[in-house]
Amino acid sequence: SWHAASLLTANESTNQTDVAIHWGGGRHHAHRNKAGGFCYVSDVVLAIHRLLLGHEDQIDVGVLEGHNYDAKSVSIHRNLSFRRILYIDVDIHHADAVQAAFYSTDRVLTASFHRHSPGFFPASSGSINEKGEVGTSGLGYNLNVPLPAGIGDVQFIQIYRKALFGLVKAYNPHALVLCVGADGLEGDELVSGSLGIDDATGEGWTLSPEGLAECVRIAAALCAGLYEDDICASPMEKQEEKKVSASLEAGNSNGIDSDHAPCAKDVKSEKPKRGNRRKLLILGGGGYTPAQTSRTYLLCTAAACEGARPGMLWSDLPKDIPSHDYFPRYGPMFELVSEQKKSQIFTSYSSVKTEISPVKEICGDEIERCPQVTDSDRQILRESKRAIELATLYIGRQREGGAPQKSSFCYDAVMDEDEDMHEVSQRRKKSAKFRGTRRHKRRRP
Repeated sequence: SWHAASLLTANESTNQTDVAIHWGGGRHHAHRNKAGGFCYVSDVVLAIHRLLLGHEDQIDVGVLEGHNYDAKSVSIHRNLSFRRILYIDVDIHHADAVQAAFYSTDRVLTASFHRHSPGFFPASSGSINEKGEVGTSGLGYNLNVPLPAGIGDVQFIQIYRKALFGLVKAYNPHALVLCVGADGLEGDELVSGSLGIDDATGEGWTLSPEGLAECVRIAAALCAGLYEDDICASPMEKQEEKKVSASLEAGNSNGIDSDHAPCAKDVKSEKPKRGNRRKLLILGGGGYTPAQTSRTYLLCTAAACEGARPGMLWSDLPKDIPSHDYFPRYGPMFELVSEQKKSQIFTSYSSVKTEISPVKEICGDEIERCPQVTDSDRQILRESKRAIELATLYIGRQREGGAPQKSSFCYDAVMDEDEDMHEVSQRRKKSAKFRGTRRHKRRRP
């Protein structure tokens, strides 16, 4: 992970790496002073430090041992490669160590999509109320998005899009680090306990390799400078345009009268406009069903090429698993890309108009109206949706350069109000206790 991050920080004149991948990384449970969750070294934190600190000969080792960045850090502000980094984690387990490492700084915005319920690892962190350390610049720059068990591709992608586009617009990061855990896939042997029907825990998600790959495709296209409308345009419509243009080109080459046949150039859509480009570092994570995990990372690798080669994921890959020594493990379908899952994702894009704001998107209301969703799941989704909106609003106001007005949303104002309410409550309790003591003394003979 450190080496992959080093490729992104290299001089542009000698190395123009835009995307770096390390599927062996993503050990997001290892803390500074202890291991946790099968993780011994927090390569995620080290890789983010590498992006922040820039060139190797300018690294202050003392800074690696701490988590705060201020003017006292020797050459940090003079030699930075990236001043703002957005970290997104789609592993089903909360990125507790990454959160702890950057909990007090606004230089790294962490967003974790995970399960959070009693007894689900890690049970001590991942609450939606963990927004950053109070009294530091990190307050408001930590976003936890707990999601209910059983969530599928369509719903997950919609919430993921809402958070990704909103945070990038508000925070304007220079680089994006994406941790892709495959343990949220349907039937993961460790999380879902799917070794047998009687062992199923019901705690896992029901994502597919295609769904996670689509999340990577969206991030890669965004880092390549594409805008949301172009990224989220229906892939089905794009494929139809390619087929029509290809047939027209073939017809024109076969001598069809060009005066009566439409020109292929008229059918082809204009090249999408591109905005700010960002570096992208993709790391692995959990995943305890080997065949399923390997297929996921193959699709995600193709999706990471979306910026340089559009259509790599959905158009260029073969449909079936190629023959190799472990071919029997990929049964019974032996598909590299599931047409059923692909169709579901395509249909979800077709049913949502791209001009709708991400805040008003289908991801909240339609899921809540779904009959399969329980009341507790609806409450979790409402709270997660609200957390994304508040984080986006707060960070956007902070990035504008002025302190938010009293009438607008502000984490500090909320915290101050909570502290005042706590003090009043404590005074009332002491007063009630004192009165009760006096009454008790009076009753004594």
